[in-house]
Amino acid sequence: MRKIMLLLSTLLFITVGNSFAAPSNTLDQQQIAIGIVGGNVTDNYYLEQKVSNNITIGIQYINSDVDCYGQLDLASDTGKGPKLIIGNRNFDAGGSTVYVGAAINSPMTEGVDGYVVGLAGKDLQELQMGIINEINDSIFIDLNYRIVKHNGTDHGIGVGLGCRI
Repeated sequence: MRKIMLLLSTLLFITVGNSFAAPSNTLDQQQIAIGIVGGNVTDNYYLEQKVSNNITIGIQYINSDVDCYGQLDLASDTGKGPKLIIGNRNFDAGGSTVYVGAAINSPMTEGVDGYVVGLAGKDLQELQMGIINEINDSIFIDLNYRIVKHNGTDHGIGVGLGCRI
C-alpha cells in the first residue's frame, strides 16, 4: 500500500504532465543499458551508463529527435529512489530545448519495479508511468503509459525490451 501511495504522490507532484521515453533503469556503477521502446506515441532507442555511484548519463533517439541527459540518484547507490534529470532535446524540425525532470523507481514484487518519470522544458512536457519486469539479470521488459505535450498532446501505451551490460 505504501508503494502505491508513493507512486500516486509522485504522480500528483508532477501533474503538470511531464516524462521520458526511456524507462527509469536501475544500474550498477559502470553498467550500461541499451533498449528500444515502441508504441503508438513514439518509438525510441536509448543507451545509458551509470558512470558513478549516483550519476547516469545517456542518449536517446526519439522518432527523429535526439536527447542527451544526465540523472542524479538522490537516494543511496541502490538506484531505487528519486532521481533528478537534466537534459537537452534537439528537435528534428529545428531548435532544441533544455529540460529538467524527476524519476522514482519502487520495487513492486520480486523482479518487477514500478516507475514514474516526468520532465518539462520550453514547449515540452512528458509523463511516463510503467513497470519493468526482469526476465533475468541482464534482460528486461518495459510496459508504460506515456503522455507527451509537444506540438499538441499525444498519449499511449509503449512496450520495450532492454539489456544491461
